[in-house]
Amino acid sequence: MRIFTWLLLLGGLASGTEAFEIERRQDQFESNTGYLVLPAPYSYPGIGDGWVLVGYAGNIFDTMTDAYALWITGDASGVIAEVDELFLVPQFFYLSYFSMDIRKFGRNFYQNRGMVTEKEDFSVAVGDLYINQEPSVTLTVWERRLELNYALRHQEGRTTEIRTPEGDLISSSVQTFESDSTKLSMLLDLTDDYNDPRSGLRLEQSREQFLSAKDTDSDYEVLTSNLTAYIPIGEESTWLFNYYQSAALVTRSGETDLDTLKTLLGLDYCASILLAAEQTACEEAITRDALNQQMANRNGTARALGGPDRLRSYPEERYQGAHSQSLGTEFRWNLRTGENLQDWVFLRDVFKVIQLAVFYEQGSVAETSTELGDHWRKSYGLGGRLVTGSGSVYRLDWATGNEGSELTVLFEYPWKN
Repeated sequence: MRIFTWLLLLGGLASGTEAFEIERRQDQFESNTGYLVLPAPYSYPGIGDGWVLVGYAGNIFDTMTDAYALWITGDASGVIAEVDELFLVPQFFYLSYFSMDIRKFGRNFYQNRGMVTEKEDFSVAVGDLYINQEPSVTLTVWERRLELNYALRHQEGRTTEIRTPEGDLISSSVQTFESDSTKLSMLLDLTDDYNDPRSGLRLEQSREQFLSAKDTDSDYEVLTSNLTAYIPIGEESTWLFNYYQSAALVTRSGETDLDTLKTLLGLDYCASILLAAEQTACEEAITRDALNQQMANRNGTARALGGPDRLRSYPEERYQGAHSQSLGTEFRWNLRTGENLQDWVFLRDVFKVIQLAVFYEQGSVAETSTELGDHWRKSYGLGGRLVTGSGSVYRLDWATGNEGSELTVLFEYPWKN
């Protein structure tokens, strides 16, 4: 832990001179057009596997605007779409809109917060509706070195069943959820490139406010800091160090009475089960969920760890608490750089960088800041990336850790805020 912290500090100092020169190595508003239409497998920790039809257009009509749509089938099914960087004032002010409409999903929900939990200590929430809509506005100045973003998010959904990891039914009661949140964030990018940095420092700060549609759930704020140092190695490669911390603060307390929460979560359904063993299992599962909700209502929930960005060998939101922290390092070896235009039937783009990566991460969550770091989990692995002229990063990561391995296929670098 101490060695890792010193490496992070040394990384920042080593890149400090170049970082504050902040000379960009290329145009930050390139408008190379690219597109991709391709069926592909997806693998998302904690969500599942399946197939997705990808439709992507980058820098549409020689502008900075990107758009994509994903049609998903498999363990989850639905449509995800986004329009990004629709500039209203060129190189200064743009709009973005993200939409997710999922009509089938099964998601792992870990019943116990904190780090001292078992791999199979979760239930599977099966649902037939999840909607996420997020419009945002961004002000960008100083060659994209400073950006201010404001986003609104509306989420709603419905679960129809709760099952064990083995697939056995726990409860068939219908539960709905709905929430709204706002996010104000700032990016200070003292690196040599906005899309593919290789030298310098990048700091992201955000403040989120979560407002529940239910009086029984708490309202809370989440403050998050994300700092990454990029150290050039040789002429092309890069060594990264990342520090991340998130903390929640309850602004309006929801229901904290345990018996009331049990009833709200479907305890009455357990009484209708005839077999004594199954009834007991149902009651135990509902009690665990109620205890988890009680803690969330008391303390709020910071950004969780696990998934494709942090602790990549663990499922999405594997570790939750009122405070979270992670440290990571990654070496990116650029095997090939250039301006090679590929014009195929299903893909057209400039292949700028083909990259291999090795990474190591460790993270901790807790209910109080003083307990943060008492327990750590580790994750490490290999990755391959393709950086294109239209601004896309195609990423394939394999990670392993204390609870096994995960494979992630996504379209951006890790360690986003």
